[in-house]
Amino acid sequence: MLALAFLPPGFFFVAKNSLFKVPFFGTSLRMSGYIPIERANLKKAAKTLEHVKSLVENGRSALIYPEGTRGINGKVGKVKRGSIMIAFQTKTPILPIVMNPTYKALPKGKIIVHPKKIDIAIGDPIVFDWDNMSRDYTIDAAKKIEDTFKSLLSSIK
Repeated sequence: MLALAFLPPGFFFVAKNSLFKVPFFGTSLRMSGYIPIERANLKKAAKTLEHVKSLVENGRSALIYPEGTRGINGKVGKVKRGSIMIAFQTKTPILPIVMNPTYKALPKGKIIVHPKKIDIAIGDPIVFDWDNMSRDYTIDAAKKIEDTFKSLLSSIK
């Protein structure tokens, strides 16, 4: 949610379904137009991603956390190949953004926010050969995004 404080209006994000079950917070997410995804149910997750894809095709910008979860130590995790498939399918550039140390401001599994100075770095848009959706190429694309995140993170540490 921190990213929404500095991004222009119109972004939406996809978040795990359990966040939408948190009293008040979940209602706020739903009313803001954010989209729940049931990651454990592949059929439902695929349907959600089709919906996200249609929103992006219609000009909306999606905020997706490509590691699939929040970190616990400030290090960049493995970028999941599936998280970038919307960009490939819609031929949309990826804008890499890193924030640090959000893991200290709101530790994973906790509900109390600790005031911290958060640094933000925004990289240049990443464009790939959108027509090459081979497994090897998209694995390399995920690795490039991961490396970009690591580079951005090192620039603000």
